[in-house]
Amino acid sequence: MTDLIDDPNMSGISAEPLRRAIGERYLTYALSTIMHRALPDARDGLKPVHRRILYAMRELKLNASGGFRKSAKISGDVMGNYHPHGDAAIYDAMARLAQDFNVRYPLVDGQGNFGNIDGDNPAASRYTEARMTAVAEALLEGLNENAVDFRDNYDGTLTEPVVLPASFPNLLANGSSGIAVGMATNIPPHNIAELCDACLHLIKTPEARDDTLLNFIPGPDFPTGGVMVESPEAIASAYRTGARIVSLALPVERRRSGPRPMADCGHGNSLSGAKIKADRKNCRSDPAEENSDPWGCAR
Repeated sequence: MTDLIDDPNMSGISAEPLRRAIGERYLTYALSTIMHRALPDARDGLKPVHRRILYAMRELKLNASGGFRKSAKISGDVMGNYHPHGDAAIYDAMARLAQDFNVRYPLVDGQGNFGNIDGDNPAASRYTEARMTAVAEALLEGLNENAVDFRDNYDGTLTEPVVLPASFPNLLANGSSGIAVGMATNIPPHNIAELCDACLHLIKTPEARDDTLLNFIPGPDFPTGGVMVESPEAIASAYRTGARIVSLALPVERRRSGPRPMADCGHGNSLSGAKIKADRKNCRSDPAEENSDPWGCAR
């Protein structure tokens, strides 16, 4: 090592303690993961890949009232212009924005097979088509008026918004989850009407107490339904501390052959195909139950 440092042709090399070198480089990696990949921005509630997908769709003029374009075209433009990562990861992120069982207020209007709550994957990007929803347009509203700052894309040939104007409260309405380095987030979705009522109250009373806001927002509102079985005190504690597991009760239909799950499913879960097949196998072809069978087992 001493010979290398004394070599005049390698004057740019310097010695430093291994502990400090590893610490500084790991911190750089951690900050990059936190800010540019895994966690959403509190201002628009989007991760970079989702923000770039919506911005690319805007550039393609895929408005909510316009036509659809192939998903392969959208993911290709996102990868080539703004997000230099795998097209499969970009398409998976876009497909999730179109799934009404995963996103309370979808940002992408999908045409074709975009997966289902059973856990089936979306069709290949060459088969599906997509455009923005009205909610996505609300997030983008204001870009023409330079409401936000822009920065160069990864190769300096184009520009992209640092954050979206976001006239829609996306972080609270749709929630978000992500695991970064040393930190994570898991924000549940909420009802947009309740959020607007709470915002109007905050405008009138900026110093409103938490208990007062809970009168407007009694709890999360999951896209898959279910009934929260937590007490109001437990929900209030979850909002104050940000740390609690929320329990949901799954509605069931009780029949002579035993209780059966209804269409609602816990948020973030999927109805296993194997479980459904097993339930169907246990069903009895009883004509008296045919009209009350939500799964079509008796047919």
